[in-house]
Amino acid sequence: MASFALLAAGTALKGLSQLKAGDEAKRSLDKSAAEEVRQARVAQSGILEEQRDVVAEGEVAKGAVAARTAGRGLKVAGSARGQISEISRRVARRQEILSKRASDIGLSADINARELKRRGKRARKAGRIGAFGSLLTGGTKLAKGINKAGSFRAFLRA
Repeated sequence: MASFALLAAGTALKGLSQLKAGDEAKRSLDKSAAEEVRQARVAQSGILEEQRDVVAEGEVAKGAVAARTAGRGLKVAGSARGQISEISRRVARRQEILSKRASDIGLSADINARELKRRGKRARKAGRIGAFGSLLTGGTKLAKGINKAGSFRAFLRA
């Protein structure tokens, strides 16, 4: 009887620990995936702020050119207009670069998060398979013990 109880308890304990390990690995990887996405959103928010700053700096620079020209009593034309256009092009280019960087950060985070979640699902599945394997191993040992003893009752008495 004692050997049966020990075998059953050991099998159950091993199976449960494998289930728990798989579930814990999945939780941990899901948490890592969420953190990856959160950090990407923070970085994207910083880039958005930088884009606003670039626009504001561009407006200040264009205003300085216009003020300098008007201060001389001239209309904004010719080289002043060219300078303002160049500032606008630079601002647009800088915004394009920042937008691409934000997009790349988000895409990378999403890809990494999906992979972490996939790994979590695989870990949980491995835990379940391991637990099932433990039950089969325990059942096999039980069957061998019964066969060796001749009957279940004899096995329990042993």
